[in-house]
Amino acid sequence: MKNYNWKHLLLLTIPIIAFFILFFLSATNAPLYDDYNSILTATFDLKNEPNYFKKLEIFYRLENYQHRLLFLKLVSYLYYSIFQSINFKALIIIGDLSLIGILFVLNIVTKPVKILYFLPLVLLLFSPIHFQDTITWATCALQHAPSCFFILFSIYYLTFKTNKYRIFVASFFGLLAAYTGSNGVIVFPLLL
Repeated sequence: MKNYNWKHLLLLTIPIIAFFILFFLSATNAPLYDDYNSILTATFDLKNEPNYFKKLEIFYRLENYQHRLLFLKLVSYLYYSIFQSINFKALIIIGDLSLIGILFVLNIVTKPVKILYFLPLVLLLFSPIHFQDTITWATCALQHAPSCFFILFSIYYLTFKTNKYRIFVASFFGLLAAYTGSNGVIVFPLLL
């Protein structure tokens, strides 16, 4: 592992810590906009549907006429299955972890770059500018950033890994990106 200057690492963690402090001060455990359909209705339908084929149908049904949101429904349903309730703040945190994943993948790809050069990226990713997407709205938190993370991870695995399973792993994450949000299909031309 590369030796990083601790002052630079501290400087990079300040915006991340500030972002999560803002999250804990601002986020509420309440649904917003599409959360009713995408999370509550889908989880309720999945919980009450005994037929597994009908459950698959619920997982793959379109939301807002364009998004399948499989990842969001899967995370919500798993969360409900474990805790027997839906906590929107927890779902937002799960979605926001993909911001750290994006930072991690980009750090791996650009290893020779000084860690301090990541400050603009950290400021952009953990900015309160996209407050609604990452702090208050669970559907967006489990859709936009995770989709970007899966796209980046798919491209990274396809480009930088040389093992015989790379196309399968990259395709899996590409499919996950496509079923997380419609913008995930952008990865498919690269997989061909």
